[in-house]
Amino acid sequence: MAVEFRYPLTRVCLRSGALTLPRAMVGLFPAQGEIVAVDTKRDQEFKLNALGPRSVGGLSELFRNHRLDVNDELSIRKLEDGRFSITPLPKPRRSDYSSSDALAQLFDELAESGIAATEAEIRSLYPDLPAGVDLAGALVADGRFLQREGRWQSMAAAEMADNGRRRAEEAVAAREREAIENMALAQAGAEARAEREAVLQARLEAHAAGAAQSGLWNTPGRSDDSAGHESAGHQGAHQGPINVKSTAGGSVIERRTPVSPPAWHRDSGVAHGGFDDDLDDDRSRESLELVSRLRALLTPCGFRIEPTGRYQVALHAEMGRRGYRVLVQVLSSNLRLDWADLMARRRSMNVRFLAVVGESRDLIRLVGPAAAARATLWSWTGLERLAALNRTVPISPVDLVTHFESDGLFEDGLTRFETAVGERVAERGMFSEVLLRLSQLKAPAVFLLEELASELNMSREQVLRILERLGAAPFDLVERVEQGEFVLRQAVPDALTALAGYATSLRGRVPARQRERLTAVGEPDLLTSPGTSAADA
Repeated sequence: MAVEFRYPLTRVCLRSGALTLPRAMVGLFPAQGEIVAVDTKRDQEFKLNALGPRSVGGLSELFRNHRLDVNDELSIRKLEDGRFSITPLPKPRRSDYSSSDALAQLFDELAESGIAATEAEIRSLYPDLPAGVDLAGALVADGRFLQREGRWQSMAAAEMADNGRRRAEEAVAAREREAIENMALAQAGAEARAEREAVLQARLEAHAAGAAQSGLWNTPGRSDDSAGHESAGHQGAHQGPINVKSTAGGSVIERRTPVSPPAWHRDSGVAHGGFDDDLDDDRSRESLELVSRLRALLTPCGFRIEPTGRYQVALHAEMGRRGYRVLVQVLSSNLRLDWADLMARRRSMNVRFLAVVGESRDLIRLVGPAAAARATLWSWTGLERLAALNRTVPISPVDLVTHFESDGLFEDGLTRFETAVGERVAERGMFSEVLLRLSQLKAPAVFLLEELASELNMSREQVLRILERLGAAPFDLVERVEQGEFVLRQAVPDALTALAGYATSLRGRVPARQRERLTAVGEPDLLTSPGTSAADA
């Protein structure tokens, strides 16, 4: 392993552009001829001159480029290819805030960071700021800052924070209004259902009383003749939906057989019966609840939900040329699937995939038919797991297209999905481990890839991939010096603070997308049967 030497600069070195080597460095450089060196910070080669066994010249340009001063250091190391790497290591310098330009630079940094800090906190961030500087007056005179609750902050950052808080409050208020509207709709639906059930019960009781009085039900102790006479006598009095046959003719068995109640019918758009209507209302209500549940789980992933029928919706993954559509059949407690109808609807709608959503216990019996129909099964448990993981790592329709092709989110498909997301979470954890280890170094510092991978117990390829990300924009945290060697440009906390400021500034310039929302346009048609008015529903 190459040995690193640190050479402190003196005034003589800076004036002459040459180094007088100490005894420990004698023999490091050739005694004569040209020497090829590499400026690691600029990744530039330059020539050195061997002036003797203990003297090397040709460093004046390096000193000027990096504005080196007395007591700054050079890190010198011999490379495997015969060149020499030279890394300037300037000492931290105290800032001079006596001039207006220095204060303006300080205020530029504060405005760009967007932090809100008291005067004492600003002085702790800039310890070189003289105590005699009127910081509050200078901030007011700058014109870009305002004081709120004892803290100074740039006006742009304060406005951005106010807008974010206002949007959050509006979102909370909108959710509360939506919840109140949903509660009102649910209460109105429950009251309407109770009223229909009461009307139905009253009609059933009236029907039972009319049947008993008409002799349709034989009471013990009554003779056949009396039953027949009462039936004949009351036939004219009980006109309406009950059609009782005359008992004047026919056998005794026919006279004693009760007439089955007739089916309720509709007249002038008013429902005279309630069996089918209540069943339709219950199914429509259940369909709306299941579709709303599906929308809440899949909309955050980037899908658009379009109801196409009872218990059926179309998922739209609108991604341009990579977009696709899915016909989804939601299982209910008392619904038998018609696979032929599903496949016909799939062809007529020209959708790419077919999916069935339901409880796990209901999907077990559909594994074989779904495979034959080229449909995938999606359990509610899997969809809830999808929504939970989407709050940790972003999941888009691209991540789910393979699951719509096969396996779905049920049994093997759910296991495969959790494994893929787990790998992404693990990669984020490795990224955090590398950053935490680099935060222990005093920047600027040179470190080796092999040593870092060994300390973190990670493979060399994994650490190299993470370092390449950290070396690119917007991090710009590390830089490759040579093969297997990197330099930490700045302290990790400072880099993360700068990255947060950049992200906040960029977020403020991103235009907000606004969508027009239509509320309950077609839903009343699902709650009422054909021929029933909205008022009767």
